[in-house]
Amino acid sequence: MKHIEIRDFIRFNFLHPGRPEDDVKRIIDGVEKILELGYPPEQMLNSVTYTGLQSPEDMIETIDYFEERCGIRTSLNIYHTYLRPGTPPGELERFVPALEDVIKVHKRYARQWGAKNLPLNCVNRQYCSTTVAVLCDGSVTPCATIRPENAPNIHRDGNLAELINKYKEWLTLSYLRDNKNLPEGCKECAMNDICFGCRSRAYASGESEYGIDPMCFRNRYNLSRAGRTL
Repeated sequence: MKHIEIRDFIRFNFLHPGRPEDDVKRIIDGVEKILELGYPPEQMLNSVTYTGLQSPEDMIETIDYFEERCGIRTSLNIYHTYLRPGTPPGELERFVPALEDVIKVHKRYARQWGAKNLPLNCVNRQYCSTTVAVLCDGSVTPCATIRPENAPNIHRDGNLAELINKYKEWLTLSYLRDNKNLPEGCKECAMNDICFGCRSRAYASGESEYGIDPMCFRNRYNLSRAGRTL
């Protein structure tokens, strides 16, 4: 295992304010112990969220470390504000990474899985359209990070089975199952059989849960805004 350097402590604590100073060492020690006990690394997953507070090189180094030294692959999420549309992001905006940096990180992320391209989510569109979320306040939504104020609620509107049956078209994003209803830029994408972008990122950006995922670097509209081409 890699020796944990002072810069690793500084970097980890910067990204996780309020956590114990030796948290990163505890994590690495725990991973090391599990591997020493014989648990197969291919059944472990390093789940991370990439934010604008990190350089792409930093995230790539993390992916490299766990894959090359531990044999553990990484599951990648791209941060967004998780706010309701129209809510000023304020301080949270600095956590949103630049599209250019997402491209760099995602290229390395895909390579570890032996793929040229992967969906912009850690799951595919089939997962997103066959699961629902029950939030801590009882709201039932298509995703834990899609949180409309008027969402059906098990404490007010009926039990879970009743709500799923009543709102299943919305909860399962069935409108997007027909590719002609996909957001602009997704309709012609070669990956739209498994990917329709992150519905939560689209929602938080004010595009609605049916809009364009603002972090998708394959979408020509996002690339145009960033001054890039495919």
